Amino acid sequence: MLQAGANILAALGSARDAQLREMNATISVIEKLINAVSAVENQLECPLEKQASKTIIGKLHSFLIREATQRTHALPPSPTTTPPTPSEASLPEASAPAIDPASPEPRSPRV
Repeated sequence: MLQAGANILAALGSARDAQLREMNATISVIEKLINAVSAVENQLECPLEKQASKTIIGKLHSFLIREATQRTHALPPSPTTTPPTPSEASLPEASAPAIDPASPEPRSPRV
């Protein structure tokens, strides 16, 4: 059983390493694309070109940032974290205190 657990952790570790390599490659490509967009932006001479490029460059930056964010947040938790024990897993999550709809809303102090 202990050997099987070690094998599973090793497999998860290598899968995580592969995902990290892919993420680093994605970040590298995105950095290069942002630099290329900046280089094009710096080469624009005509005010009309600069005005027309603002929307396009803004959308490109937005897309690149969104793509990078999605890829970096898509990684699963590290395999070195310990899973919760059965008793911890059955405990309900702590939630915010219930708000009584009949009570007046709390007011923030004036500054």
